[in-house]
Amino acid sequence: MPDLKDTESRTDTIIETTELCVGYEDTAIIVDDVSIKIKPGTITSLAGPNGSGKSTLLKTLARQIKPKSGTVRVENRDIWSMSARDFARECAYVSQFFDNSLALTVKEFVAMGRNPHQKWWSWNISQEDLNSIESAMELAQVKSLEKRFVANLSGGEKQRVAIAAALAQKPQILLLDEPLSSLDFKHRINVFSLLKTLKENNLAIIVILHDLTMIDQLSDQVILIEHKENLPNKIASAGAPDETLTREEIKRIFEVDVEILTGSTPSQRFFEMQFMP
Repeated sequence: MPDLKDTESRTDTIIETTELCVGYEDTAIIVDDVSIKIKPGTITSLAGPNGSGKSTLLKTLARQIKPKSGTVRVENRDIWSMSARDFARECAYVSQFFDNSLALTVKEFVAMGRNPHQKWWSWNISQEDLNSIESAMELAQVKSLEKRFVANLSGGEKQRVAIAAALAQKPQILLLDEPLSSLDFKHRINVFSLLKTLKENNLAIIVILHDLTMIDQLSDQVILIEHKENLPNKIASAGAPDETLTREEIKRIFEVDVEILTGSTPSQRFFEMQFMP
């Protein structure tokens, strides 16, 4: 985990986009005119129907693809003016896909997360590196798997190993593309708790999630992306969960009706899909 910072730093913007238009080189614009600000110590969920461009937007923030236009800035620096190594020290990205061809043990794979902190001409693992690797494996609950080969793990285990490698980078920003998709109930709760812990340690987390109840309970900010036929997708709303995840907005964006139930406290909400005959 990154070192704890002054609590005053939580008021600063660590990642910001200005009039960002995203899409692949051979496609038209997929998501248009994205201007958002993300603070340290917060969790931002990207939500929207399939095809709305959530993963494309996340990959653009992760410097995986170049924007069509507009900018992404990390601590007021355009990410494309940074070296790949410098960017990786600030931001870690966890894809929803995993390379099954890697002939590495779990510990070796997690150790790769330390690459941005190494000199390019040598691999001299330090005590700091070892501490970061051990801490990351413990946090992601993969320490017991450290000697197993990654290729032999289950989908959920691989997801947690990928998160551990990202944490070993000691980033300030963590980008996660559907981190719960391959996890069983137990490990979903574990990752949920892990994200809350990382937030408390001042990480800025941007995550793609689908479960409305989990989004509501986890997020400081929700960015709802609206899918538009034959037009670039747009951000429909951005703000606190109780402002964005309304019954009317959910019905408009997802084309489903929900009943919003209140838990033991007014701030605890549960979303129940209303199935139509």
